[in-house]
Amino acid sequence: MRLLSFFIFLFSFHPGSFAQSEVTESKMKAEDVVRLVQRRFPIRTRTWNFDSLPVWNAAEKNWTISIYQYKHSNRGQCKYTNGCTIVRHLIVVINDNNKKIISKNLNRSLFHNYE
Repeated sequence: MRLLSFFIFLFSFHPGSFAQSEVTESKMKAEDVVRLVQRRFPIRTRTWNFDSLPVWNAAEKNWTISIYQYKHSNRGQCKYTNGCTIVRHLIVVINDNNKKIISKNLNRSLFHNYE
């Protein structure tokens, strides 16, 4: 009986008996995410700027990248002021497993240039 309990004690510390830890490393690099977004969206012009490097979300296994564009306009109500600044902000979320775009959100803001 002691021998049996001793073997049970030894096999309880077997490495296969512990739970596996979840992998939180990404399959894609930040440069791959930037290239994927540049291929998918027409942001090759000089007016689009990357807000920052892509951000890795380990809990959801997603990459998030933010891109913005500034333009000046004198149309509509902007012609009565000193013009307007138009800001377009694009937020793209990419799945790391299959390298597909999950969501894209384009926000447009108009700011009057009062002096």
